[in-house]
Formats: sequence, C-alpha cells, structure tokens
Amino acid sequence: MGDVEGYEEEQTAAKDRIAALQIQITEKRSQVANAERFLAVVRRYTQVETLDRAILNELIDRIDVHTGEGNRSKRKQTIEIHWRFIDAVESVVCQKTAQEKVS
Repeated sequence: MGDVEGYEEEQTAAKDRIAALQIQITEKRSQVANAERFLAVVRRYTQVETLDRAILNELIDRIDVHTGEGNRSKRKQTIEIHWRFIDAVESVVCQKTAQEKVS
C-alpha cells in the first residue's frame, strides 16, 4: 500500500509543479510582450536630438525621487525610473559633491 501512496504523492507534486511552471510561462510571455511594445516605442525615437514632454510621457510611467542622505558636501539620493511596459525598475544613485557645479 505504501507504493500507491508514494505514487499519489508524486503525482500531486508533479501536478503542482506543472501548475507553477504554467504560471511562470504566462508571466514570461507577458514580460516579452511588454518588452516588445517598449522597443516599438523606443525605435520611433532613435534619432531624437532633444527630449520633450511627449517623448518622456510615452517612455516613462513614473519617476520616484527618494529622500536624500548625507550632508551638503556628499549628498546621495536614489532615483527610480519606472519605464512603461517594463516591469523592472532601474535605480540610479545620484551624488553631488560640493565641488561640482550645477548648470
């Protein structure tokens, strides 16, 4: 009887694994479709000389600017750019030292 129970457990585990993999496949397909839409938008702007509001609105979903850390001479601030159609978040840490000039 132990063999039958072991077999049933294996079958249940295999079915659970298949369901999890199907979810992952669906998510990956969605990510690929989003990347393709993003690339289609970006391709329209390969020869842009200046960024304008319309271009930024089409490419960027939102920009999160976090509270700065440190004093005036060595201030660090994290900026997250959330691109449209792309799930990943690009993080950039901006540093401005007292010697740098803002133009």
